[in-house]
Amino acid sequence: TLTISSLANANASSLGTYNAASVTGAAASTFGAITAGDLTITGPSSTSAVSIGALSAATDATTRAAQIRSAVNAVSNQTGVFALAGTGNTVSLWANGNITLALSGSATTASTGLTAATTTAASATGFNSSSISSFAGAAQAIIQMDAALSTVATARATMGSIQSRFEAVISNAQITSENLTASRSRIQDADFAEETARLTRAQILQQAGTAMLAQANAVPQSVLALLRG
Repeated sequence: TLTISSLANANASSLGTYNAASVTGAAASTFGAITAGDLTITGPSSTSAVSIGALSAATDATTRAAQIRSAVNAVSNQTGVFALAGTGNTVSLWANGNITLALSGSATTASTGLTAATTTAASATGFNSSSISSFAGAAQAIIQMDAALSTVATARATMGSIQSRFEAVISNAQITSENLTASRSRIQDADFAEETARLTRAQILQQAGTAMLAQANAVPQSVLALLRG
């Protein structure tokens, strides 16, 4: 008995599991310049904190959020942390691993909208929210697609092994059937050579017996012929 326990769910919201961490800050309330090294990020691609650089003074929360997003994405190749576009006056960060933010000096929650903390990556599933409208979104989509493709490959390997086992069982069953048929034939079917030999022997014996009986009947007839003579 071959049992298929489960199949991969191919829905966009269910295909592929990966680790991801996301951080969404609040709107900044002060907009003074931020000194290089005061806001650092440690992500899945970095072994130590990486500074996002210096930021000039801003006029409002939307401008400050755009500054931080651009600065984060400028060093994303070092950190593996991406800032998502289209978040208005807030900053949303995403990575396929832990995200650690460190603030000091001019970088505060009020001036950045972010909080110094470590966000641990958690398991996420699916790619129905994928968007390639930005660099960060495309990077996120690549990770999601990699996870989905890995799930598909694993499912295909599982189905392939099951199919191989089915083919082996079918082959064994066919061989068994052929052997049983051959055995049944040997038991039940006539051996034509042997039966032909038996028929020939019986015919010879019958003919010999008939000839001898004819000779035996001829003797009384001869005697009667003599008596009549």
